[in-house]
Amino acid sequence: MDNFVLISHHDQTSQAPSDDDNVRWLWAAPGTVGQLDRRLKAENKAKKELLYRGFNGGALLLAMPTDEDLVILQKNLDAYRVFAIPELFEQKLSPAAQYFITSKLVTKLTGKSVAEMLEWLTERLYGGQTGIKLYTNAIEVAPTYHGRINYQGGTGVEIEDDFGDQFVPMFTWRWNMYVDPHRTLEYWPEYEKDAGIEVKLGIRQNVGYEDHPVTVFSEDELKQSVRISGIPGQSQMSATLYIKGRGKIKVGPLHYRWSRLGLGEFFPGGERIVDANRQEIDVYFNPGDLTPPLNIYFSGYRMAEGFEGFYMMRSFKKPFMLIADPRVEGGGFYVGSEELEERIIQKIYEKLDWLGFDHSQVITSGMSMGTFGAMYYGAQLGAHAIILSKPLASIGNIALNEGRQRFGGFPTSLDVLQANGPDQDPQHDGMTKAKAMNQKFWDVIDHADLTKTQFAVGYMEQDDYDTTAFRDLMRHIRQSHQRVHVISKSYPGHHGDMSAQLTSWFKQQYRTILREDF
Repeated sequence: MDNFVLISHHDQTSQAPSDDDNVRWLWAAPGTVGQLDRRLKAENKAKKELLYRGFNGGALLLAMPTDEDLVILQKNLDAYRVFAIPELFEQKLSPAAQYFITSKLVTKLTGKSVAEMLEWLTERLYGGQTGIKLYTNAIEVAPTYHGRINYQGGTGVEIEDDFGDQFVPMFTWRWNMYVDPHRTLEYWPEYEKDAGIEVKLGIRQNVGYEDHPVTVFSEDELKQSVRISGIPGQSQMSATLYIKGRGKIKVGPLHYRWSRLGLGEFFPGGERIVDANRQEIDVYFNPGDLTPPLNIYFSGYRMAEGFEGFYMMRSFKKPFMLIADPRVEGGGFYVGSEELEERIIQKIYEKLDWLGFDHSQVITSGMSMGTFGAMYYGAQLGAHAIILSKPLASIGNIALNEGRQRFGGFPTSLDVLQANGPDQDPQHDGMTKAKAMNQKFWDVIDHADLTKTQFAVGYMEQDDYDTTAFRDLMRHIRQSHQRVHVISKSYPGHHGDMSAQLTSWFKQQYRTILREDF
């Protein structure tokens, strides 16, 4: 259940939409939020529910809450989920109100009636997140094409030809995309192409045997995620990529996810970083209590797209960023083009500047795949601390283990190597690519100033992904002749073992560093 609260002098929640049983709008006059909070907690206890989520949906302020109200709202509302009419910002605000507006990133909502505002927020501030992709193994090349097809693992399917001056349906994803009730889907196809090729995306609604028109999005429209509004819940959508012109085109996964209708990617406030090759990284920033440090968490391997670690990072009360990688199967280890990597660094500095912090007030962290991002970008930032659980460093070695140890151990590493290794020159064999991929990471570590960075590393003694990650990290630190503070703890088992124990240790390192250093 998503609980929303309307703060106003009169109860107007009857104007809220009533067609979604998972949404409830509650009313509180200024000065009565505490009573509402106690009532909800009593309901929660009576239902024997373990978690109390407060006003997890969001809030609309038509009147300014009292300072006593703000104490409760501060605890029970997340950033980006509070909206207010402009008149409230024109009042003389108490320090508590100013802090609330800043820390929750309260947004002005204008030009709408109360009913329109309630509906607008209900459509966008739903709970949860969902993102899925149709992988390259679902791509069907048109049978009319008789040329060479180059299947490049999970990164894409490539063809080259003169396709004529008229658009032709060339790539179809075999599986349909389900539309959940009360949700709108956004679509993002991955592709790279020569300048002589033009593309457009067709999306069709499939309902029984009814014939629905194809909604077509031009190449210019595809510079952003696209969506189709008004599709009824439980519909099935199918997609085809049309092309024309002459040259080479490589088509990758088709991403589809619940849309916030302009309020963010996955979460309210979520942002996308996209390079010229349509490769994407997602970022979420939460101001927390506005005091140092900025905690950054890189998501681990996730087949479902979206952010990881929200409740854990929020529990530390400090400003935090979540960084997610939706590419290939489970994520692309946060590496890519020079443009993509630079924009990740720029986004981190953008949030530091907003908070008034510097690079020494940053902690980067991650588990499994996320440890690569934590080390790779933490070293470049000169972070105060880098907290790691089950570190993975040498992607090239992980990929080589597919042949050395067992096939299918971590096949995503092969796609990462395919996407980021040297060019496709036949002389660049798998070993050459693997060494280059490893060197890309260790060059960053070797050239970083780590003298003011502390490492906390929990690792598996028999890790079967990157078998020497911790030892390699220690060796490179020693060879740099830098005095670096390292805390480590080993656990028996393979990479997928002891996850609960490592997570507990990981959180304890955060609490210790926050308590002792900040």
